[in-house]
Amino acid sequence: MHDSQLKDKFKKHWHSVTSENAKALPIIPADLSSHLLKISTLKSHKEIDCLENYCYYTQKSLYVSTACLRLVANTYRNRFFSRAKILEDDVLINIWVIADQVINIYNLQAKRSEPSSVSSNARRNRDRTIEEMQRKKVGRKSDLIICNDSGLELGCGEGGLDGEEFDTKVIVESSLKTPKVMHDIFVRLCSSVENKQEVIKRLQIVGLVFSRFKMRMLIMDCPNGYACRLRSTTTAVFSGKEESLGSDFCKAYQLIWKTKEVCKETESIVENCMSTVEINFESDDDSNDDKIYLSDSLRSPKRD
Repeated sequence: MHDSQLKDKFKKHWHSVTSENAKALPIIPADLSSHLLKISTLKSHKEIDCLENYCYYTQKSLYVSTACLRLVANTYRNRFFSRAKILEDDVLINIWVIADQVINIYNLQAKRSEPSSVSSNARRNRDRTIEEMQRKKVGRKSDLIICNDSGLELGCGEGGLDGEEFDTKVIVESSLKTPKVMHDIFVRLCSSVENKQEVIKRLQIVGLVFSRFKMRMLIMDCPNGYACRLRSTTTAVFSGKEESLGSDFCKAYQLIWKTKEVCKETESIVENCMSTVEINFESDDDSNDDKIYLSDSLRSPKRD
């Protein structure tokens, strides 16, 4: 809430909204935390090049974080940040590819090239019937869709070139487009767990917003009842200064690692619930006090 007057007027209510059944972000393991702390003190490419090599099979978290650091260091070394003209794809391929690396290597999938969200597709085609059948509609496209190997969607992401906090594209992507896809994913996961309220309270959907060299994570949950809550983390930034590379990387990597952990936790909750689901007829009366049915997102108005 950016309006100071509203924030003061609804202080008690706002506190309830932000704190009700609020889950803390995952805690980084001690070995990785120590490693990132060491990385944060590095001030040059030469110091990064001298980092110890780790074994993927016995020290996976250290291996992955070091590999990502060296990838970003090469981008600095190649003077990427001093280029006169940078495209959106350039930023995603050269900098934020580290998010894909972390997600993919921990048995999740980071789908790029503006894939259509299966969850968004399900919402848009839910009312299709045989009579006067229209063509199947394509779901909303995102710059990033996070899912597991079976295609279960767990998060999404949007990228842009504008780094200003109140730029139009940043506001639209962080306050409208990304949350809308996140809500579609959330509604579909609710259906996967038979809309059980106690399970739904534990679900969290992530959305990554990339704004040039900045990144932050959105988290959507449903703490109590039918209203979804959207929270945002602080922003991680790559300044482009070599002496700040270690500390900048440390903050960005922590955010990416926590994103991966939230996705894995939600995947585990859904799969554990689905393994105990009983097969019944669709017509069976399932009206139960312990179930809630979230409404779909409203469709975006058509442009003139």
